[in-house]
Amino acid sequence: MSKKLRAYMGYSHTCGSEEGACLIFAYNRKDARKIGFQAMGDELADGEWIDFVVSWLWEADHLFVQMRSDEPHIINCPAFCNGCELWGFELDEDGYCAECAEEALGRPDDLGIDAYSTEEVA
Repeated sequence: MSKKLRAYMGYSHTCGSEEGACLIFAYNRKDARKIGFQAMGDELADGEWIDFVVSWLWEADHLFVQMRSDEPHIINCPAFCNGCELWGFELDEDGYCAECAEEALGRPDDLGIDAYSTEEVA
């Protein structure tokens, strides 16, 4: 039976994932932490092993489209939402997470047309 890669998020425990995180594909948490720290530990956790943590993204099958190989590896800049600039969420065809896509409803669009009127906005 072959092992299956899992998706993990690596980040600084002190700063939190909102301040920066990497996407790691590994067989287990121990390997994910080692791979992630070697690649991004200095940048995300100021080189402190104790501060670098990983979380298994167990409901994130959509992230596997970003996988570059069948071997454990890291993606330091995964696809992110065009609105909130966070990653880990499934994105729609316009590149927005569900929350940002919902917030965009009712806002004027990028074409300079008011969403509530048929007249162009100056």
